[in-house]
Amino acid sequence: MGVYGPVASCSRPSPIDKAPGGIGFPEVVGHGNDARLWGLIMAPRYPLVAGEDVVKIVWHITGHGPLKLAEYDERGRPIALAWGPEAHGTEASNYARPGEEWGAGYLFRQPGCYHLTAHRTKGRAEVWLWVHPSPPR
Repeated sequence: MGVYGPVASCSRPSPIDKAPGGIGFPEVVGHGNDARLWGLIMAPRYPLVAGEDVVKIVWHITGHGPLKLAEYDERGRPIALAWGPEAHGTEASNYARPGEEWGAGYLFRQPGCYHLTAHRTKGRAEVWLWVHPSPPR
C-alpha cells in the first residue's frame, strides 16, 4: 500500500502553497493511502475565514472508482457539503495535477480545524484545514 503526502492533523494542518501555473489560488496537498490528492482552494479570501461564503475546492485525486467526499469539524462531527462532488472534464482544466478532477463546495461557518476526506474504490486521502475567525466589521 502506497502512502503519499505529508501527515497532518489539527496541530499541523496540511501544507498550503501557490498552485502551479500561476492560477492565482492556493493549493493544499493531501495525505493518502494508494492515492495522491491536491486541492485548489477557490475562496473569496485567503487565509480561510469562517462565514457563509461557499468555498469551492477543485480536487485532483489518483486511484480509481467513484469519489466520495466528507467534511468533519475538529471534534469529528460530520458536516454536509454545500454541493458536490461534481466530476470535471480535465481536457479544459488549467489545474495540472495527476488524477481525475472534481469540484465540491464547502461551508466553514465556524473557526477551527476541518478534516476533509476523499475516498475512491481504490485510494483514500485527507487534508486538514485551519479556518480563522472572521475579521470584525
